[in-house]
Amino acid sequence: MSDPTADDVRTYLELTRLLDEVERTRPELSAPLRLTLVRAHREHQVAWLDEVRFRLVVAELAAS
Repeated sequence: MSDPTADDVRTYLELTRLLDEVERTRPELSAPLRLTLVRAHREHQVAWLDEVRFRLVVAELAAS
């Protein structure tokens, strides 16, 4: 298992910030999403996470 790249870390931080907004409005939904993100980052496998879809879901939740 290799260390995460700078891009992986940057992506993780961006997605975490997006989840912060969801947490304010929908805390019951942000927890499972955050756990998924943390697991992907911890396992250095952010690539398996469909980043585009994840961003769409988070944006939709933040808007609702």
